[in-house]
Amino acid sequence: MLLCKNNMRNASLYQVNMPWVIFILTVLHTGQISDAQSIYLLTDIALPFKGSSFGMSCILSVPFTGSNGIVLLRNDSYLVSCIASSGCSFIEGYTFKINQTGVFMTILSLDRDSHGGIWTCTYAGNIISNPVNLIVYDLTLATDMTLPFKGSSFAMTCMLSEPFTSNGIALLINGISLVSCLPRGCSYAEGYTVKVNQTGVFMTILSLDRNSHEGIWTCKYAGSITSNAVNLVVYTFPIGISFTQEPSDNVDLSMMTATFQCRTIGCSFPDPVIKWMYENQNFLIGIQTLTSDGCTSTEKIYTSTLFLQRNSTLSDNSDKTVIFSCRINYPNSSVNISTSARKSVRFAVRVTEAVLQQNTKNITDILTVNLGEPVTLTCMTGYVRPDPTINWYIGSQKRGSGPSLNFTPSNADHSEIIYCQAYNTDPNSIAYSSKPRLSVQGMISAAEHKRKSMQRVLQQSTVSNKNEQKSWTPVELTDENIFNTISFKYVEVQRKNYEEHEGIDLMRAKLG
Repeated sequence: MLLCKNNMRNASLYQVNMPWVIFILTVLHTGQISDAQSIYLLTDIALPFKGSSFGMSCILSVPFTGSNGIVLLRNDSYLVSCIASSGCSFIEGYTFKINQTGVFMTILSLDRDSHGGIWTCTYAGNIISNPVNLIVYDLTLATDMTLPFKGSSFAMTCMLSEPFTSNGIALLINGISLVSCLPRGCSYAEGYTVKVNQTGVFMTILSLDRNSHEGIWTCKYAGSITSNAVNLVVYTFPIGISFTQEPSDNVDLSMMTATFQCRTIGCSFPDPVIKWMYENQNFLIGIQTLTSDGCTSTEKIYTSTLFLQRNSTLSDNSDKTVIFSCRINYPNSSVNISTSARKSVRFAVRVTEAVLQQNTKNITDILTVNLGEPVTLTCMTGYVRPDPTINWYIGSQKRGSGPSLNFTPSNADHSEIIYCQAYNTDPNSIAYSSKPRLSVQGMISAAEHKRKSMQRVLQQSTVSNKNEQKSWTPVELTDENIFNTISFKYVEVQRKNYEEHEGIDLMRAKLG
């Protein structure tokens, strides 16, 4: 670069070598070089484009020493100031170096909004450099918003931020140039249409093919400015999807298992997600397998199998018959392909509660009963499928099973808890009723209970006289009271000691 000033004599020509650019500077002076102070703003010879680094230099005609400063401005706004003795103020995104010839600045990553505009340098507050209009080029590769699939057309555009009036734009796939354009026109192969105007290049692929068009696409301007990269994935959609294995038309999971299987009709890429749906809601993703019959090396035929176990329930545990279908989804795609056939499935209903009742009244705290009087309780679970298993407990002892419990309260039941438990679809998911305590009314003392027990035994025993055969009719013992057992042992001993009928009568008289 040659900078000169008219009507000046004794101009001296200097060549300044910088680490990143070589330029030629004319220093103007009359008499001594220190008498003529000028500053010049020089830039990289490289084309400035978005994201690249870019160098600028403020060069003095005299040595940069002392306390006078050099200031860089953009659009007349202060950016940074430098003093030879102390250096430059720090700004993120830039680097600065100082020597006797001036200040050398590097913008680390160009941006149109932050760096584009008119740049100048000033020295000592009043010596102003030549202006430099920095234009930051931006090249963008944009594509159709439609999903690229095999056999469809697809458009790409290389957009230049400045008017396309010189140099060339090329479109590349995986680093290989496919389309090359100058402002006056383009060269390209069959299967494409290409247009050019001042904003850039517009290309349409007439029929997408995975082998020819799938890969990393970029644009390049002037051989050095590279656009963003676009990874083009060409989808292959199957013709449809259908059931290949299906149960009967109406499935009741409270009584049986069910297996569904669906398969893509034709090849597919990339891997689809096959979902099982009911009422347009996702239910499950089945077990997915694949084969490559009749497909390319990257395309496959996909099969999904859904196994529903017996007693399966819906997430809300409702009693519902739902209609199942099989659907394909593709990543980053709104394409959905569903089976035309539908299957009805009725789900089980899990036991979630057990309610203890007596005569339709809920029991929660204390259950008052009378000694020796039969009691009937029920365990209510609400509507469930299949029928529940119900067990009854008094204390830690199981006392029965089924929806009802019939029992006769005894002394031993007093203050024990009583409850029912129920389950159906899962033995580990048990619902418990409330656990009230039994309050047995009419309880008798231990001595009284013993006397009455002995009396019952004696009343049921018969003994003939000594010339007749003796007989013994035992009374059934219960586990409810230990005194019954004690009484029987006592009476049996007395029976053996008394051989005469009168002896037994005497004992009866004493027991009264």
